[in-house]
Amino acid sequence: MNFLAIDIGERLMTYALVTATGEIVVKGNQLTQRADWVTFMANLSGLIDRHATDIAGVGLALPGVVDPVKGMCLRCPALPFLEGQALAAALQRNLAIKLPLVLESRMHAAALAEKWQGRLTNVSDGALVSIGHSIEVAVFIDDHLYRGAHALGGLASLMVIDATNPDATGQSAMGLSADGFLASVASKLDLRGAQLATQVFHALMAEEPAAVQAFRAFTKAIAILLYNLQSVLDLQRIVVGGPLSTQPLLATQLGTEFAQLRVEAVLAPQVLATPEIVSTRFEHDACLIGAVYPLTR
Repeated sequence: MNFLAIDIGERLMTYALVTATGEIVVKGNQLTQRADWVTFMANLSGLIDRHATDIAGVGLALPGVVDPVKGMCLRCPALPFLEGQALAAALQRNLAIKLPLVLESRMHAAALAEKWQGRLTNVSDGALVSIGHSIEVAVFIDDHLYRGAHALGGLASLMVIDATNPDATGQSAMGLSADGFLASVASKLDLRGAQLATQVFHALMAEEPAAVQAFRAFTKAIAILLYNLQSVLDLQRIVVGGPLSTQPLLATQLGTEFAQLRVEAVLAPQVLATPEIVSTRFEHDACLIGAVYPLTR
């Protein structure tokens, strides 16, 4: 029997049938209904009901901050009508067939996929760092996903990386994003059209000075964040996710920048261990695979 995984994004809802060993059997998508709670629930319940007779449970990956024990979204700027709603309980009332149902944040679901079947398997102390619209982190300590006292563990975009920057946004990692980096390079090189990331990385491989300069500044800022994480947590491995993670050059350059920071910092060469920095295994399917992981335990 398979499980139904549903990855709910701000605009698109991706779903898949996933086996108990983490293999995706079939996958589809539909628009996320964003009008209001009632419309959203009717659409989501209908999707689950269509597959109910063929599945052993449902795993949801949601944007924002999720409390999986209470089965609710605590904070969800992308879909604000979800905040404070007992989503799991409401779904159980609406479904035609009662099924086991679990909730996770999209970030934690992606991290669980890497822990279950990916680059964090057999790594007791490691992290997934997602570089997308913002920087998010999920950390495993002693093989346990760290959530924090208020379920807010992982808000790395608030981490200070340059307190001297006169631009308040530039003081923290909030100013870092994959979209921002790509837009910066595209503007400098007058790149247009589809597959912007591919164009930017082609420019990097061709050693276009403007692209190289922007890439080094971008990766150095993220490496500062990784360095701060490592100095506190002493991780074995850091997995890099997000839309740019398909480019091997990203993890390689982050490793280079981290190593340079370690050399320059006082006492770090003698004290600080260097974690492996690698690309994610699952890329776009991580949230789907991780969403059902709790159902397999």
